Amino acid sequence: MNPDMVASYRESEQAVIQGRPLWATVGFAVAVFGGALGCILLLLKKTTAIYLFLASMSGVAIATVHSLTLNINFGVGEIIGIIIMPTIVAVFLIWYFQYVKGKGWLNAT
Repeated sequence: MNPDMVASYRESEQAVIQGRPLWATVGFAVAVFGGALGCILLLLKKTTAIYLFLASMSGVAIATVHSLTLNINFGVGEIIGIIIMPTIVAVFLIWYFQYVKGKGWLNAT
């Protein structure tokens, strides 16, 4: 992100972005790309999508731990957007995979 864009964010959001260590950035990247690639594999009816969904859930947990250790007073919207929604989406993707698998809609690989 360019500095002008970051400067337009709220102070709490700036603290999350600017103070993010490498391990939290890696967790965020795993959460995003694991979920996206898992969805692509699910569209292709591959059972291996579950591994990416589980990796994505792990990434969400790592990113959430970082956000919770910042000692920042988050607003309700930030709590929903930074902590609750990513967790709900990751859990939903795992649940949906199990649902689809139970229906027999997936290929063996």
